Amino acid sequence: MRVCERVTGCSDDAADAAQDAMLAVFARLPHLELEAFNLHGYLRVAGRRAALERMRTRHRSVPLDHIAEPVDPAPACAEHVERQELARAVRTAIRELPPRQRKALFESAYEGRALVDIGEALGLSANATAQLIHRARRGLAQQLTRDETALR
Repeated sequence: MRVCERVTGCSDDAADAAQDAMLAVFARLPHLELEAFNLHGYLRVAGRRAALERMRTRHRSVPLDHIAEPVDPAPACAEHVERQELARAVRTAIRELPPRQRKALFESAYEGRALVDIGEALGLSANATAQLIHRARRGLAQQLTRDETALR
């Protein structure tokens, strides 16, 4: 038992290894020549081999205190679904904007273009383009608010 404990470093594993060693010796007893037999040495070698085998094949166990609680995927799934629903609602609301507002908003928000560049493409001044984008955002917000209210 002491040899097994020195190898494994754990009294539980040592007890299991000692039991494995005793069973192995017991199974080999009929084949041993008992006249020139050193039982003590034979048991020590069998114990060391059993302990090494147990260490090689065992799975490292971790105390339950060291295991973190599993993360519940439900909140992440719910957030993902909410984001998908919001994205769908935004796409639908953008499609309902007038074409010039949709184009100005897209170029401003998604392409990051300057008001002057957007205005040139639409034949507007920078101030008129800013007003157009403001109306597009306000219309988008109103549409999303209506959709949210309708869902309740």
